[in-house]
Amino acid sequence: MIYKLRHHADKTVGFETEAPISSIVSALEMAIATVVIYYGPSADLSNAELVAVLRRGLSNYGVEQVETDKQYFGVEIDMFDLYESIAADIYLVEKKRHRNGFYRGIADIACSVYMEVKE
Repeated sequence: MIYKLRHHADKTVGFETEAPISSIVSALEMAIATVVIYYGPSADLSNAELVAVLRRGLSNYGVEQVETDKQYFGVEIDMFDLYESIAADIYLVEKKRHRNGFYRGIADIACSVYMEVKE
């Protein structure tokens, strides 16, 4: 399935994967919340960086970035809506990291990607 991360302030980035949408959204929520909590409210990952997190964190599903300028049919994930939904419950999202290895892995990968890009 092809997915597109869309946000009015960032470039739309597409990717293809066999991962279930619930895993994708959970991983995106954890990555976004982790970076904000550890690096401050102005810290964030671009859509391309979020796809890099998914490529590493959901590697068993094979996440591959695709060009979005082509007319691919796909599921669009509105990143603005996702950011807003996380903002209200950011610490509840972050608490998941303490209870589950998948979320810990995504959190570590998100910090890694953030530091690689910001260096």
